Amino acid sequence: MGPTNAVSSAEFPRFVTSLLLFARDANVTVRQAGKYGIRLLSQSNELFDDAVRKNLSENERQNLREVLEAINRRGLEENNFSSSCISLGSISRTGSMRRSGSNGRDTSMSQGMQQDLLEIRNNLIASEWERRMKGLKEFSDIVMRNDRAAISDTKVLGAFVGRTSDINFKVSVEAMETLITILPTLSPHFSNGTSLKAVLYQLVNSLMSHLASRSEGHRQHAKLCFEEITKYIGSYSFFKKKEKLHYY
Repeated sequence: MGPTNAVSSAEFPRFVTSLLLFARDANVTVRQAGKYGIRLLSQSNELFDDAVRKNLSENERQNLREVLEAINRRGLEENNFSSSCISLGSISRTGSMRRSGSNGRDTSMSQGMQQDLLEIRNNLIASEWERRMKGLKEFSDIVMRNDRAAISDTKVLGAFVGRTSDINFKVSVEAMETLITILPTLSPHFSNGTSLKAVLYQLVNSLMSHLASRSEGHRQHAKLCFEEITKYIGSYSFFKKKEKLHYY
């Protein structure tokens, strides 16, 4: 029902044009996320084709055809993408990306920081919604103080991503607003952190589910998140030297 409702939505043209920007981006991680979203929407074949004809310009339709042809030929492009598109549970089980040594601790991070991250994760996955809200505030604060530490623990990242589709309306909206707040700080890491591919994939998956929501608040926040991801993650990759645009 999700893709069908999204295609039927009045916001469909904006969804598709945002995803097209993702799919044509220089950043491979952003590109893969855009292709995934387009493939998901196109599952409702006749409805999708009809919406495309009615709502997109000829140039946009041509761009969309090229992206879909590329997906049909090569899938989602990277051989390792499927291995990075893991579930939230798998993200949580991978632990810190920088841990090393026989004791399993992160040698590049203080014990105090590790304890802070553990507490944040425990709050993010708590059964009480108030604690999950507290965890979102703590996660935002630590990103602003030490972004490298914040992204170093995939358990914390997985817990944060999970909150964007939280069953509690207040928590899910707060998580999307937190995402918008921290994107300018985190955006550079999406260009050089391969482990963040799974995070971006899960974010896109979660946001796509909100596009078909009956809740106007969820739909509007998801739409804004897509726009901000395009703005910050996409624009950062355009300014990176030695990177070229990939057009299909």
